[in-house]
Formats: sequence, structure tokens, C-alpha cells
Amino acid sequence: MMPGTGFLAVLGLKVSSLVAAFCGSVVNVAVSEKLSKQKAFTALVVGLLCGTYLPKLAMARYQLGETLENSVAFMCGMCGVAVVARILGAVKSKGAA
Repeated sequence: MMPGTGFLAVLGLKVSSLVAAFCGSVVNVAVSEKLSKQKAFTALVVGLLCGTYLPKLAMARYQLGETLENSVAFMCGMCGVAVVARILGAVKSKGAA
């Protein structure tokens, strides 16, 4: 198989970004206070998803170079739960208006 044609490439993902996002999620869970196992797992998954799919958007928005992709993936993974909470809050407030 040629490089870049695997399953992850089809999804538009890079292994290095996945690892960075996962590490950011782990840091988030490690510093969070008293999470249940279910909430810790949810935080890991949400952080991983945010750290996987949001970096390209953030890099385009703030005009960051490709060399920062893994750093941005780490930060998105670490802040993923907070990002989702704000998005859901904004959606709920629009629905109530």
C-alpha cells in the first residue's frame, strides 16, 4: 500500500495528530478533579475527537503554519471538553431565544 492511502488517510487523519490529541486529553483528565470513570472516559473521547478534527480549522482561522499542527492538536485535545460545553451552551441559548 502506498503511503497516505490507509484508513486514517481516508478519514483525513494523521497518526502524529492523533497521538498529540490523545496526550492532551490524558493531561485534561489527569488534572481534573475527581471524575468518575464514565466522565473520564467521555472526556478522553471528546478530547480526542476535538483534537483530531479542530486543529485544521483553528490553524486556518489564526493563520498558523503546518509545523504547529501537532501542538494545536494537543491543545484542542486538552481543551476539548470545554470547547464542546461552550458550543452546546451557544446552541441552547440560540434555541431558547
